[in-house]
Amino acid sequence: MGKKQEGGKPLFDPSKIKSAYAVLGAALLVIDIPLVVWLNKSSSSGERITAGVLMVLVCLAIGGAALVVHRAPRVTAGLATIAAEGIGMVAPAAKEVAPSELDRPPPEVLTGPDRGYVINKPSPRWQVRELTMTEFIGSNLQVQNTQAVREQVAKNGEAREILVIELKDKATLVPIPGTTKIDGVIVPSALATELLIQLAIVPQDRLEAPLLFERTFEHNFFKAAGATCLAQVLGMQSHGSGKTATGRRSLYTQFRQQLEDVIVNGKRHSHIDLHKGIIGIEGIARDYHLIVTYFTSDELANVDIKVWLDEIKDLTDSFRPAESVDPSAQRARRLAEERAKAEAQLPAVYRVAFQTELGIVIDRISALDMNIPDDQRKVVDLLRPFKTFAEYIKLEEPELEPMWKALIEAEKGDSRPLIEFLSQKDEPESLPARESTS
Repeated sequence: MGKKQEGGKPLFDPSKIKSAYAVLGAALLVIDIPLVVWLNKSSSSGERITAGVLMVLVCLAIGGAALVVHRAPRVTAGLATIAAEGIGMVAPAAKEVAPSELDRPPPEVLTGPDRGYVINKPSPRWQVRELTMTEFIGSNLQVQNTQAVREQVAKNGEAREILVIELKDKATLVPIPGTTKIDGVIVPSALATELLIQLAIVPQDRLEAPLLFERTFEHNFFKAAGATCLAQVLGMQSHGSGKTATGRRSLYTQFRQQLEDVIVNGKRHSHIDLHKGIIGIEGIARDYHLIVTYFTSDELANVDIKVWLDEIKDLTDSFRPAESVDPSAQRARRLAEERAKAEAQLPAVYRVAFQTELGIVIDRISALDMNIPDDQRKVVDLLRPFKTFAEYIKLEEPELEPMWKALIEAEKGDSRPLIEFLSQKDEPESLPARESTS
């Protein structure tokens, strides 16, 4: 409780602290007042200097924190629309869909592959596909039909839960090597690409397979946004957060790449912009990322482009997630499903982790001199945890037994078997053949 004035009103009321600036101001008062008292009561120059320096450091630290808060993106409560450059205002998840409609959707509606949302059916000029994550990445790189992609999908056992709605009529962009500029910089390239107008709805579980780290809505969104930015050399134009009309939290970011001097469908154009917007919609144990990909150009005098962009906007607006009838039960059920799926993968994941880590340690050991007692102890300390690791994951490999026996003898004081074992080869046969984790 704060000190009270006459009349019973406190001089300092903590309930009035409702912003980051107020918190920082209160922190400044709480920390600096004792320092001021100390400064006034100090009996030596050393104490006064110490108190004064601490006061300055506190002021600088809180001032820096205030600057960070000022520059941080603003959270706008009740944000129901998002400005998409070249498209206009979009407002996904403005409504929710009842379970009964998910079971019996009307003919003009598509149900998501995971039955977690609905979206309007597009016109016949659009192609609708359900893809795995590997197929989706391959599709955007235009290598989706390769044998490598098919083998990876089969190996990972991925579910086709990504809904992709894409314009069938695609333009082809060809850069001019040594002339084409990307965001003002000449970047030599000869790779022709298709200009996409596409909406992809990507479900994102809170549990991160296969080790089942539970991540937040924000973590998964920024991870997806960062991967998009790095993989496609896009520059961020805007970002924000808030709530949809139905009260769900939302995050969005808009990327753009400006191209100069390119050839589109056989004709040279001086300027074209590639856009990608990512909108995150919060769920219970699974969130959704709506990824909108499109292009704009004042030089492409094609009235159909405006129609296509209007259609992609309407499709995005029509996204309606399922109602949360019983959020706690829904979350528990979803998490249990994800754990059950992951448990089958864990033995292989643990084995690969063991192999990878042991390979790293063997490399470190190669830099040590086993004739030096201190290095011998370091080797034992490095290898000892791996025996526990192998026991925990029930890894029974006959090739590992010589190393375990040599390790036991070294712990008893006889390092000769371990020295002999490690001197045979840099990476012993006891290290099982590594498997690809990709």
